[in-house]
Amino acid sequence: MPEYQSYGSKNKKRGGNNKPPASMRTASPRSKRVAQIEDYKSAVRPASEKLTPQPNLGLPTDSSKSARNHKPPEQNRYKGASKKPTKPVSPPVACASSVTARRKIRRNYILHFLAASIVVVVAVSVLSSTVLFNVRAVNVEGESMLYSAEEILAAGNIETGGNLVRFKSGQAQEDIMNALVGLDSVTVRKVFPSTISITVEDAVNVFSIQSGRQYLGISQNGRIIQSGTRRPDGLVITGFVPKSKTVGDYLECELDGKRALAFQLSGLIEKHDLGRVIRIDLNDIYDIRLFSGSVSEEQIEIKLGTPSQLDEKLVVASKVITDELAPNERGVLRVQTPRKASFNPDLSVRDDYA
Repeated sequence: MPEYQSYGSKNKKRGGNNKPPASMRTASPRSKRVAQIEDYKSAVRPASEKLTPQPNLGLPTDSSKSARNHKPPEQNRYKGASKKPTKPVSPPVACASSVTARRKIRRNYILHFLAASIVVVVAVSVLSSTVLFNVRAVNVEGESMLYSAEEILAAGNIETGGNLVRFKSGQAQEDIMNALVGLDSVTVRKVFPSTISITVEDAVNVFSIQSGRQYLGISQNGRIIQSGTRRPDGLVITGFVPKSKTVGDYLECELDGKRALAFQLSGLIEKHDLGRVIRIDLNDIYDIRLFSGSVSEEQIEIKLGTPSQLDEKLVVASKVITDELAPNERGVLRVQTPRKASFNPDLSVRDDYA
Protein backbone atom coordinates (compact mmCIF):
# COMPACT_ATOMS: atom_id res chain seq x y z
CA MET A 1 0.00 0.00 0.00
CA PRO A 2 2.66 2.58 0.78
CA GLU A 3 4.37 1.81 -2.54
CA TYR A 4 1.20 2.31 -4.46
CA GLN A 5 0.53 5.54 -2.73
CA SER A 6 4.07 6.71 -3.33
CA TYR A 7 3.84 5.87 -6.97
CA GLY A 8 0.60 7.58 -7.34
CA SER A 9 1.87 10.64 -5.64
CA LYS A 10 4.86 10.82 -7.94
CA ASN A 11 2.81 10.24 -11.02
CA LYS A 12 0.32 12.79 -9.97
CA LYS A 13 3.00 15.33 -9.56
CA ARG A 14 4.15 14.68 -13.13
CA GLY A 15 0.61 15.31 -14.48
CA GLY A 16 -0.21 11.64 -15.28
CA ASN A 17 -2.96 9.31 -14.03
CA ASN A 18 -3.01 7.24 -10.87
CA LYS A 19 -3.05 3.83 -12.70
CA PRO A 20 -0.09 1.53 -12.05
CA PRO A 21 1.91 0.11 -15.03
CA ALA A 22 0.73 -3.05 -16.77
CA SER A 23 3.46 -5.18 -15.31
CA MET A 24 2.31 -4.34 -11.79
CA ARG A 25 -1.36 -4.79 -12.40
CA THR A 26 -3.09 -7.96 -11.17
CA ALA A 27 -4.90 -10.06 -13.90
CA SER A 28 -8.65 -10.55 -13.49
CA PRO A 29 -10.07 -14.07 -13.03
CA ARG A 30 -11.77 -13.95 -16.49
CA SER A 31 -8.57 -13.19 -18.38
CA LYS A 32 -6.76 -15.94 -16.49
CA ARG A 33 -9.46 -18.42 -17.51
CA VAL A 34 -9.23 -17.42 -21.19
CA ALA A 35 -5.49 -17.82 -21.14
CA GLN A 36 -5.80 -21.33 -19.65
CA ILE A 37 -8.28 -22.37 -22.37
CA GLU A 38 -5.97 -21.14 -25.13
CA ASP A 39 -3.06 -23.03 -23.63
CA TYR A 40 -5.13 -26.20 -23.49
CA LYS A 41 -6.24 -25.91 -27.12
CA SER A 42 -2.70 -25.38 -28.24
CA ALA A 43 -1.56 -28.46 -26.36
CA VAL A 44 -4.21 -30.87 -27.67
CA ARG A 45 -4.24 -29.62 -31.36
CA PRO A 46 -2.74 -32.23 -33.80
CA ALA A 47 0.55 -31.47 -35.42
CA SER A 48 -1.03 -31.71 -38.91
CA GLU A 49 -3.34 -28.85 -38.11
CA LYS A 50 -0.59 -26.63 -36.88
CA LEU A 51 -0.10 -24.90 -40.20
CA THR A 52 2.46 -22.33 -40.92
CA PRO A 53 0.81 -18.98 -41.12
CA GLN A 54 0.54 -17.77 -44.74
CA PRO A 55 1.81 -14.37 -45.65
CA ASN A 56 -0.67 -11.69 -46.35
CA LEU A 57 -0.96 -11.15 -50.14
CA GLY A 58 -2.75 -7.94 -49.81
CA LEU A 59 -6.23 -9.48 -49.82
CA PRO A 60 -8.62 -8.52 -47.01
CA THR A 61 -9.41 -11.15 -44.42
CA ASP A 62 -12.87 -10.02 -43.53
CA SER A 63 -16.14 -9.93 -45.50
CA SER A 64 -16.81 -6.29 -44.97
CA LYS A 65 -17.60 -3.70 -47.64
CA SER A 66 -13.91 -3.00 -48.09
CA ALA A 67 -13.35 -6.68 -49.07
CA ARG A 68 -16.04 -6.54 -51.78
CA ASN A 69 -14.51 -3.40 -53.29
CA HIS A 70 -11.00 -4.78 -53.19
CA LYS A 71 -9.11 -4.79 -56.51
CA PRO A 72 -6.64 -7.59 -57.35
CA PRO A 73 -3.00 -6.73 -57.69
CA GLU A 74 -1.72 -5.68 -61.12
CA GLN A 75 0.29 -8.88 -61.53
CA ASN A 76 -2.86 -11.10 -61.38
CA ARG A 77 -4.93 -9.04 -63.81
CA TYR A 78 -3.18 -10.35 -66.94
CA LYS A 79 -3.15 -14.12 -67.34
CA GLY A 80 0.04 -15.70 -68.56
CA ALA A 81 1.97 -12.45 -68.32
CA SER A 82 4.39 -11.58 -65.61
CA LYS A 83 4.29 -7.91 -66.46
CA LYS A 84 1.76 -5.45 -67.69
CA PRO A 85 1.95 -5.25 -71.53
CA THR A 86 3.52 -2.14 -72.80
CA LYS A 87 2.53 -0.09 -75.82
CA PRO A 88 4.39 -0.81 -79.12
CA VAL A 89 7.30 1.41 -79.56
CA SER A 90 7.58 3.10 -82.94
CA PRO A 91 10.80 2.29 -84.83
CA PRO A 92 13.46 4.86 -84.70
CA VAL A 93 13.98 7.22 -87.58
CA ALA A 94 17.18 5.43 -88.57
CA CYS A 95 15.26 2.14 -89.32
CA ALA A 96 12.71 3.88 -91.54
CA SER A 97 15.44 5.57 -93.52
CA SER A 98 17.26 2.25 -94.05
CA VAL A 99 14.07 0.56 -95.36
CA THR A 100 13.53 3.42 -97.78
CA ALA A 101 17.11 3.14 -98.98
CA ARG A 102 16.75 -0.62 -99.62
CA ARG A 103 13.55 -0.06 -101.62
CA LYS A 104 15.24 2.60 -103.69
CA ILE A 105 18.18 0.26 -104.45
CA ARG A 106 15.77 -2.54 -105.46
CA ARG A 107 13.84 -0.17 -107.73
CA ASN A 108 17.07 0.93 -109.37
CA TYR A 109 18.03 -2.72 -110.02
CA ILE A 110 14.68 -3.34 -111.72
CA LEU A 111 14.98 -0.25 -113.90
CA HIS A 112 18.50 -1.18 -114.91
CA PHE A 113 17.40 -4.73 -115.77
CA LEU A 114 14.53 -3.46 -117.92
CA ALA A 115 16.77 -1.01 -119.70
CA ALA A 116 19.35 -3.71 -120.40
CA SER A 117 16.65 -6.07 -121.68
CA ILE A 118 15.32 -3.44 -124.08
CA VAL A 119 18.79 -2.77 -125.39
CA VAL A 120 19.41 -6.49 -125.97
CA VAL A 121 16.07 -6.97 -127.77
CA VAL A 122 16.68 -3.98 -130.02
CA ALA A 123 20.19 -5.14 -130.81
CA VAL A 124 19.05 -8.67 -131.66
CA SER A 125 16.22 -7.32 -133.84
CA VAL A 126 18.56 -5.03 -135.76
CA LEU A 127 21.16 -7.74 -136.26
CA SER A 128 18.63 -10.38 -137.30
CA SER A 129 17.07 -8.09 -139.89
CA THR A 130 20.36 -6.85 -141.35
CA VAL A 131 23.32 -9.18 -140.79
CA LEU A 132 21.95 -12.46 -139.44
CA PHE A 133 19.57 -14.95 -141.14
CA ASN A 134 20.27 -14.06 -144.74
CA VAL A 135 18.76 -16.37 -147.39
CA ARG A 136 21.42 -18.65 -148.82
CA ALA A 137 19.35 -21.47 -150.33
CA VAL A 138 15.87 -21.98 -151.83
CA ASN A 139 14.55 -25.53 -152.17
CA VAL A 140 11.63 -26.39 -154.49
CA GLU A 141 10.02 -29.68 -153.49
CA GLY A 142 7.31 -31.66 -155.27
CA GLU A 143 7.08 -32.63 -158.90
CA SER A 144 5.56 -30.12 -161.26
CA MET A 145 5.10 -31.15 -164.88
CA LEU A 146 3.87 -27.70 -165.84
CA TYR A 147 6.35 -25.24 -164.33
CA SER A 148 10.09 -25.18 -163.72
CA ALA A 149 11.77 -24.12 -160.47
CA GLU A 150 12.86 -20.83 -162.06
CA GLU A 151 9.28 -20.01 -163.03
CA ILE A 152 8.06 -20.77 -159.53
CA LEU A 153 10.73 -18.57 -157.91
CA ALA A 154 10.05 -15.75 -160.33
CA ALA A 155 6.32 -15.90 -159.68
CA GLY A 156 6.92 -15.59 -155.92
CA ASN A 157 9.67 -12.96 -156.30
CA ILE A 158 11.99 -15.20 -154.27
CA GLU A 159 15.78 -14.90 -154.52
CA THR A 160 18.83 -15.54 -152.40
CA GLY A 161 20.59 -12.79 -150.50
CA GLY A 162 17.50 -11.35 -148.87
CA ASN A 163 16.77 -11.44 -145.15
CA LEU A 164 14.83 -14.44 -143.91
CA VAL A 165 13.22 -12.58 -141.01
CA ARG A 166 11.71 -9.89 -143.23
CA PHE A 167 10.66 -12.41 -145.88
CA LYS A 168 6.83 -12.73 -146.08
CA SER A 169 6.09 -16.36 -146.87
CA GLY A 170 2.30 -15.87 -147.01
CA GLN A 171 2.55 -13.15 -149.62
CA ALA A 172 4.94 -15.23 -151.75
CA GLN A 173 2.59 -18.21 -151.58
CA GLU A 174 -0.35 -16.10 -152.73
CA ASP A 175 1.65 -14.60 -155.60
CA ILE A 176 2.66 -18.05 -156.87
CA MET A 177 -0.92 -19.35 -156.74
CA ASN A 178 -2.24 -16.32 -158.62
CA ALA A 179 0.45 -16.43 -161.30
CA LEU A 180 0.58 -20.19 -161.88
CA VAL A 181 -3.01 -21.38 -162.22
CA GLY A 182 -1.92 -24.92 -163.09
CA LEU A 183 -0.86 -25.52 -159.47
CA ASP A 184 -3.39 -26.91 -157.06
CA SER A 185 -1.47 -26.16 -153.87
CA VAL A 186 1.63 -24.19 -152.86
CA THR A 187 3.35 -24.10 -149.46
CA VAL A 188 6.18 -21.67 -148.66
CA ARG A 189 8.09 -22.11 -145.38
CA LYS A 190 11.02 -20.39 -143.72
CA VAL A 191 13.67 -22.80 -142.44
CA PHE A 192 16.08 -21.01 -140.13
CA PRO A 193 18.78 -19.98 -140.26
CA SER A 194 19.05 -19.41 -144.02
CA THR A 195 16.70 -21.54 -146.18
CA ILE A 196 13.33 -21.13 -147.92
CA SER A 197 11.38 -24.29 -148.71
CA ILE A 198 8.67 -24.37 -151.42
CA THR A 199 6.35 -27.34 -151.95
CA VAL A 200 4.12 -27.40 -155.06
CA GLU A 201 1.51 -29.78 -156.44
CA ASP A 202 0.08 -29.75 -159.95
CA ALA A 203 -3.67 -29.51 -160.36
CA VAL A 204 -5.47 -32.57 -161.75
CA ASN A 205 -8.84 -32.34 -163.49
CA VAL A 206 -11.31 -34.32 -161.35
CA PHE A 207 -14.46 -33.41 -163.29
CA SER A 208 -15.73 -30.68 -165.58
CA ILE A 209 -18.66 -28.30 -165.18
CA GLN A 210 -20.82 -27.59 -168.20
CA SER A 211 -22.13 -24.05 -168.21
CA GLY A 212 -23.92 -23.42 -171.50
CA ARG A 213 -21.43 -24.35 -174.21
CA GLN A 214 -18.44 -23.73 -171.95
CA TYR A 215 -16.62 -26.42 -170.00
CA LEU A 216 -14.68 -25.63 -166.82
CA GLY A 217 -12.06 -28.07 -165.57
CA ILE A 218 -12.14 -28.43 -161.75
CA SER A 219 -9.24 -29.68 -159.60
CA GLN A 220 -9.34 -31.71 -156.40
CA ASN A 221 -9.27 -28.53 -154.30
CA GLY A 222 -12.11 -26.98 -156.32
CA ARG A 223 -9.99 -24.65 -158.44
CA ILE A 224 -10.90 -23.80 -162.02
CA ILE A 225 -7.79 -24.84 -163.93
CA GLN A 226 -8.99 -24.70 -167.56
CA SER A 227 -11.81 -23.41 -169.71
CA GLY A 228 -12.93 -24.24 -173.24
CA THR A 229 -15.81 -25.06 -175.57
CA ARG A 230 -14.67 -28.55 -176.46
CA ARG A 231 -16.06 -31.34 -174.29
CA PRO A 232 -13.21 -32.83 -172.28
CA ASP A 233 -12.76 -36.50 -171.57
CA GLY A 234 -13.91 -37.77 -168.23
CA LEU A 235 -16.82 -36.92 -165.96
CA VAL A 236 -19.03 -33.92 -166.77
CA ILE A 237 -21.56 -32.38 -164.35
CA THR A 238 -24.57 -30.51 -165.70
CA GLY A 239 -27.14 -28.42 -163.90
CA PHE A 240 -24.42 -26.50 -162.06
CA VAL A 241 -24.34 -22.69 -162.31
CA PRO A 242 -20.93 -21.40 -161.12
CA LYS A 243 -20.57 -17.88 -159.73
CA SER A 244 -17.23 -17.36 -161.51
CA LYS A 245 -15.82 -18.84 -164.71
CA THR A 246 -12.37 -17.28 -164.41
CA VAL A 247 -9.42 -19.64 -164.54
CA GLY A 248 -7.62 -19.60 -161.20
CA ASP A 249 -10.71 -18.91 -159.12
CA TYR A 250 -12.31 -21.49 -156.89
CA LEU A 251 -15.62 -23.13 -157.73
CA GLU A 252 -18.70 -21.68 -156.05
CA CYS A 253 -22.34 -22.36 -156.79
CA GLU A 254 -25.39 -20.17 -156.39
CA LEU A 255 -27.22 -23.04 -154.65
CA ASP A 256 -25.68 -24.14 -151.35
CA GLY A 257 -24.87 -27.83 -151.20
CA LYS A 258 -24.35 -28.51 -154.91
CA ARG A 259 -20.59 -28.05 -154.73
CA ALA A 260 -20.21 -30.58 -151.90
CA LEU A 261 -22.63 -32.96 -153.64
CA ALA A 262 -20.62 -32.82 -156.87
CA PHE A 263 -17.37 -33.74 -155.08
CA GLN A 264 -19.16 -36.49 -153.11
CA LEU A 265 -20.58 -38.14 -156.22
CA SER A 266 -17.30 -37.95 -158.14
CA GLY A 267 -15.50 -39.61 -155.23
CA LEU A 268 -18.10 -42.39 -154.89
CA ILE A 269 -18.01 -43.11 -158.64
CA GLU A 270 -14.25 -43.63 -158.44
CA LYS A 271 -14.59 -45.67 -155.24
CA HIS A 272 -17.09 -48.15 -156.66
CA ASP A 273 -15.39 -48.47 -160.07
CA LEU A 274 -18.16 -46.89 -162.11
CA GLY A 275 -15.78 -45.73 -164.77
CA ARG A 276 -18.43 -45.86 -167.48
CA VAL A 277 -20.41 -43.06 -165.77
CA ILE A 278 -19.64 -40.04 -167.91
CA ARG A 279 -22.23 -37.49 -166.72
CA ILE A 280 -24.05 -36.38 -163.56
CA ASP A 281 -27.24 -34.36 -163.80
CA LEU A 282 -27.76 -32.02 -160.81
CA ASN A 283 -30.57 -29.88 -162.19
CA ASP A 284 -32.70 -31.24 -159.33
CA ILE A 285 -30.78 -32.39 -156.27
CA TYR A 286 -33.82 -34.47 -155.21
CA ASP A 287 -33.79 -36.31 -158.53
CA ILE A 288 -30.13 -37.16 -159.07
CA ARG A 289 -29.38 -38.97 -162.34
CA LEU A 290 -26.20 -40.57 -163.63
CA PHE A 291 -25.51 -41.57 -167.24
CA SER A 292 -23.26 -44.44 -168.21
CA GLY A 293 -21.85 -45.14 -171.67
CA SER A 294 -19.48 -43.27 -173.92
CA VAL A 295 -19.00 -39.67 -174.97
CA SER A 296 -20.80 -40.32 -178.23
CA GLU A 297 -23.64 -42.38 -176.77
CA GLU A 298 -25.23 -42.62 -173.33
CA GLN A 299 -26.62 -46.12 -172.82
CA ILE A 300 -27.85 -46.46 -169.21
CA GLU A 301 -29.58 -43.87 -167.07
CA ILE A 302 -29.21 -44.45 -163.31
CA LYS A 303 -31.87 -42.75 -161.17
CA LEU A 304 -30.74 -42.29 -157.56
CA GLY A 305 -33.47 -39.93 -156.31
CA THR A 306 -32.55 -37.97 -153.15
CA PRO A 307 -29.00 -37.50 -151.82
CA SER A 308 -29.61 -39.87 -148.90
CA GLN A 309 -27.70 -43.18 -148.79
CA LEU A 310 -25.75 -42.44 -151.95
CA ASP A 311 -22.93 -44.81 -151.01
CA GLU A 312 -25.30 -47.78 -150.57
CA LYS A 313 -27.22 -46.96 -153.73
CA LEU A 314 -24.08 -46.84 -155.85
CA VAL A 315 -22.95 -50.19 -154.45
CA VAL A 316 -26.18 -51.76 -155.77
CA ALA A 317 -25.91 -49.91 -159.11
CA SER A 318 -22.31 -51.06 -159.64
CA LYS A 319 -23.25 -54.68 -158.92
CA VAL A 320 -26.21 -54.65 -161.34
CA ILE A 321 -24.26 -53.04 -164.17
CA THR A 322 -21.23 -55.29 -163.75
CA ASP A 323 -22.92 -58.64 -163.09
CA GLU A 324 -26.33 -58.51 -164.74
CA LEU A 325 -26.19 -56.15 -167.73
CA ALA A 326 -24.43 -56.66 -171.03
CA PRO A 327 -21.86 -54.09 -172.15
CA ASN A 328 -24.15 -52.78 -174.90
CA GLU A 329 -27.33 -52.86 -172.82
CA ARG A 330 -29.63 -49.83 -172.99
CA GLY A 331 -32.28 -48.82 -170.50
CA VAL A 332 -33.12 -47.14 -167.19
CA LEU A 333 -31.84 -48.44 -163.82
CA ARG A 334 -33.79 -47.23 -160.79
CA VAL A 335 -31.99 -47.44 -157.42
CA GLN A 336 -33.99 -45.07 -155.26
CA THR A 337 -33.46 -47.29 -152.19
CA PRO A 338 -30.53 -49.63 -151.45
CA ARG A 339 -32.93 -52.57 -150.97
CA LYS A 340 -34.69 -52.33 -154.30
CA ALA A 341 -33.34 -51.90 -157.81
CA SER A 342 -35.17 -52.29 -161.10
CA PHE A 343 -34.04 -52.14 -164.69
CA ASN A 344 -36.27 -51.37 -167.66
CA PRO A 345 -34.55 -52.33 -170.94
CA ASP A 346 -35.14 -51.01 -174.41
CA LEU A 347 -36.37 -47.64 -173.08
CA SER A 348 -35.04 -44.57 -174.73
CA VAL A 349 -32.58 -42.87 -172.40
CA ARG A 350 -33.68 -39.39 -171.53
CA ASP A 351 -31.02 -37.14 -172.94
CA ASP A 352 -30.74 -33.54 -171.74
CA TYR A 353 -27.10 -33.43 -172.74
CA ALA A 354 -26.17 -30.71 -175.15
